[in-house]
Amino acid sequence: MKYTLLGLLAGLILFTATLPVLHAQTPEVVTDFTLRNEKKEEIKLSGFATQKAVVVVFTSSNCSWATKYIDRLKAMSEKYAPLGITFLAINSNDTTMSELDAVSRVREGSPYGFPYLKDEDQAVAKLLKATKTPEVVVLQPVNKRFEVLYRGKVDDNPLDAGLVKHNFLQEALDAVLAGKKYEVPVTPPSGCNIRWKDQ
Repeated sequence: MKYTLLGLLAGLILFTATLPVLHAQTPEVVTDFTLRNEKKEEIKLSGFATQKAVVVVFTSSNCSWATKYIDRLKAMSEKYAPLGITFLAINSNDTTMSELDAVSRVREGSPYGFPYLKDEDQAVAKLLKATKTPEVVVLQPVNKRFEVLYRGKVDDNPLDAGLVKHNFLQEALDAVLAGKKYEVPVTPPSGCNIRWKDQ
């Protein structure tokens, strides 16, 4: 019996030693991008390297699901901007699909209280793998690069702010400010599909 237990123990040790070593998941990193604001001034992602986080909001002036978030996002920006978190609204829709999403209309002014930028060649949407409006991507500057901390929906009720039970974006930003990892890094966005060119 003694030798049997020793044999089992030795086998268990040998089996454990052959298991693959699990490493922490490598964070997704995005490269710099540049868009122009309503004054045609360049807005670079790298220009926010000293911020605690950058919230990129993919939105549309043509999508009712997206426009329902204007007041909510404006209020969140006013709350978090003084704490070192920048908000950027980006419209990546093909301009031939809707006059409201044309660059000239976007540059008439931002309803959000923070920059509303036109992604004319849709490069930023592709870079950040956005598919919907609204959809948010939270980026954190780390050693001169930007890591994706959260991507997905703003909250769990696009149609009625008064019925929101789970505010994913707010929770992600509170985690950033607390120096913690947000435990829900991805949620499926709800809204209108981004209207791609040549599709």
